[in-house]
Amino acid sequence: MNQGKLVFSQIMDHVPMTTFRRCVAKHSGDHKIKDFSCFDQFLAMSFAQLTYQDEADLHAFNAYRHQLNAIQYAEMAVMDVQGEDETEEE
Repeated sequence: MNQGKLVFSQIMDHVPMTTFRRCVAKHSGDHKIKDFSCFDQFLAMSFAQLTYQDEADLHAFNAYRHQLNAIQYAEMAVMDVQGEDETEEE
């Protein structure tokens, strides 16, 4: 059983986050971002680089992630509608 941090997490601990945040702020990297921030993109690209993934795998991963978000939003919308129906019946 894993007792410590994952290797990827240990490597990311050496990334100078203040410099990264400063560069993102300087270039307005997170402007109008809904859910996949520059840091998320950086983590995905770093992981792909370290695990020898190609760009097609990253696109598939991002599409899968967005599909999961769409499913979650749809489920929340259905729950909201069901909740509205219950309050109307009372």
